[in-house]
Amino acid sequence: MKILQKCALFCLTLILLFSAAGCGSVQPVTEQQRFDAFMEQVFVSAMESDYTTAHTYLQIPENFGVDAEKIAVNLGARPGELYENTLNDEISAQLQTFRRSDLTPQQQDIYDIYASELELSAKLGDEKFLYYQSYFDSLAG
Repeated sequence: MKILQKCALFCLTLILLFSAAGCGSVQPVTEQQRFDAFMEQVFVSAMESDYTTAHTYLQIPENFGVDAEKIAVNLGARPGELYENTLNDEISAQLQTFRRSDLTPQQQDIYDIYASELELSAKLGDEKFLYYQSYFDSLAG
């Protein structure tokens, strides 16, 4: 009889443990969805801000959520423009609001790469590099 009670108690403990662990997974899913929405918004904003970039990368912008009517028709930005650095600071601050440990492994890779790119962009935005051509520009070939 005692063995049956111990087995029943052990099974109930396992059930309680697994159900409690299942409840804790709700928050990371919302964090993952919020991260996906953030990255999509960053992409759409980047494509809509520069006609040359949007034309180079997107044949049909609507397939990627980009409104062709909102694409700014220009020849791109001059190197070192003030808005670019403040925009990178804003995006970097928004990126820091995500808890990396709650993201999927693929999202963690995206997070790391994008954080590294923002850091590199901030360093290359220094005045001493103002007139250097970027090899990764959409018109660089």
